[in-house]
Amino acid sequence: MELGAKLKELRKSKGLSVYRLSDLTGLSADHIRKIERDAKVPTVETIRRYLAPLDVSLSEFFYEDEEQVFVTPDEKRLIDIYRLLPKEKSKALIEFLDSFCK
Repeated sequence: MELGAKLKELRKSKGLSVYRLSDLTGLSADHIRKIERDAKVPTVETIRRYLAPLDVSLSEFFYEDEEQVFVTPDEKRLIDIYRLLPKEKSKALIEFLDSFCK
């Protein structure tokens, strides 16, 4: 998938219009449209600005995997909390969450 198409798909999956993304990034709507059409090659800094309000890092965005799924802010928060827990509490949390899936 081309860079612009991937950015556009991501923006749409997050429910943002070009205008809203423009407001959040400071990039003009016209500039965003040109990037998404691959009519303009963005700098790394521009891509970072584009991705920031979508809560996607550069490494996540450029990770090549056909089954790539972007992590939501809530999922990131759960991961962050999990990583702060001592081993016994992380195990208890997993058991607790597993109980919801039964």
